[in-house]
Amino acid sequence: MPAGSLAAKGLTKAAWVKLTGVSLGRLDKWLGSESSGDWLAWDLALTAKENLK
Repeated sequence: MPAGSLAAKGLTKAAWVKLTGVSLGRLDKWLGSESSGDWLAWDLALTAKENLK
């Protein structure tokens, strides 16, 4: 995991994809209007993980 991909505010989408194995396209589609930016808040990242299993 590259330095700077995890922080108190959340994690980068690239780090999330590496950790979960779910594609970035699928994540962005699930996020919809919340897909802007490179960071996912921890609560959103966990919810996405549960919904995209």
